Amino acid sequence: INNSMSGITIATDEIHAAMDSSSSDAETLSHMTNIIHEDALISKEYAETISVIDDELSQTTKEMMHALSGGKHALTDDDLIEIIDKAYETHQNWLANLEEIVDTMESKPIQVNGNKCAFGHYYHSIKVDNPLILDNWNNIDEIHNELHEYGALALDAVKAKDQASARMYLEDSRDKSKEILAIFEEIKSILGQQ
Repeated sequence: INNSMSGITIATDEIHAAMDSSSSDAETLSHMTNIIHEDALISKEYAETISVIDDELSQTTKEMMHALSGGKHALTDDDLIEIIDKAYETHQNWLANLEEIVDTMESKPIQVNGNKCAFGHYYHSIKVDNPLILDNWNNIDEIHNELHEYGALALDAVKAKDQASARMYLEDSRDKSKEILAIFEEIKSILGQQ
């Protein structure tokens, strides 16, 4: 009985030590969780501030571009072609990033607001007056926004671990990208003939 009691005492001491360690670990985790939460709140505030600055810069750029239109510093056809080429490249990169997200089913930051992507900034800042491309140019906005909306839906599907839906929305984004590319090519063709 004495040996058993001695064994029970040792086991009890080990359990107490383990519980103390566990309690200490729980306190550390709780502290770390609080720090992470505070950092997340601060990051959210920074993101909101950056978004406001981005909106203000976009508005200023738009006003400047409109002030320049019709003047000697107005966008040339070559400038517009260069913007279109860059937009095509950035959207191909955007699609590649979305494809990687869907393939890995791991969420990563990607711009899902068509007004805030690189092309969206230009698109909403530029005033196009050329009647030969005006209809095509105006048709881009809705398609471009749909492309980004499908990207947002794909991200939501990834977060929900629904790969089939994520792939479907990725394909929808690709289709919208092809529509935009066709419009870009038509605009470039018209501008190249002038």
